Amino acid sequence: MAQRPSKLAYALLGLMTVASMGGPFLIGTTLRGGDRPGWPPDRPVEWATFIGVTSAVALLMLVILIHGLSLHRKLSREAAAAKAAREAAVSSRPPTAGVEP
Repeated sequence: MAQRPSKLAYALLGLMTVASMGGPFLIGTTLRGGDRPGWPPDRPVEWATFIGVTSAVALLMLVILIHGLSLHRKLSREAAAAKAAREAAVSSRPPTAGVEP
């Protein structure tokens, strides 16, 4: 049976969606101000916005990756434990008469 995604996974998905969809608009809006409305940024606030949005997206990617890997490891351990329990239950059954293993 498949496990339902955690609330953390949904929250990270929502934050990543906002950052990856809204971030470029925020950067573009910030870049339009100042003496030169283009690239490269000429004001510190433009650089701070660009670095902040880029860092937020990179950090969210890292957190999502770590969360996914830890969930995968947890599910792998649970599956191995369940398999070992099934094998132990099968090996502890008494043999049936007349049936060869």
